[in-house]
Amino acid sequence: MSDVMVGGDPFMVQGTEAVKHCAEETGASCAGLVAVGGKGMEVRGNSSDDHVEFRLYSFETDKQAGAVMKSLADTERKSSAE
Repeated sequence: MSDVMVGGDPFMVQGTEAVKHCAEETGASCAGLVAVGGKGMEVRGNSSDDHVEFRLYSFETDKQAGAVMKSLADTERKSSAE
């Protein structure tokens, strides 16, 4: 039997609050960001730190999204190497 993932309520923010959230998570300026949403989940009853974070970013253009996603990948790569 597999583990069950549980978590809190999803969130969604727009405007300057979304840009601030995006910049903190990605290390980018998040130009053109329209909104961000997400949810965190963890394995029910598990004492480990196993968890997953879902994020959805909405941008005005695909070029703006691409720049921020490259920055996010770099940030995550550096974080996982530490």
